[in-house]
Amino acid sequence: IYAVFNDRDFGVRTEAVKSLGVLNARETCPQLKQLANNNPYEKTIMTPEEQRLFVAYEDFRKVVRASLAKIGC
Repeated sequence: IYAVFNDRDFGVRTEAVKSLGVLNARETCPQLKQLANNNPYEKTIMTPEEQRLFVAYEDFRKVVRASLAKIGC
């Protein structure tokens, strides 16, 4: 769960979330729901780098939602 929240690489975070889904880690449901419900990069006016991070995080959120469904949260 540490990598899901703290790694700078969205690829690592994505694989960590997928692993939680495969492991059926129900104890992580509250934390995963928190990730699925907000994008910290969302702003009205964004720089190109902020836009890149926003899109990357949205892709990450899709994987989080899929893992939540797989776990049954």
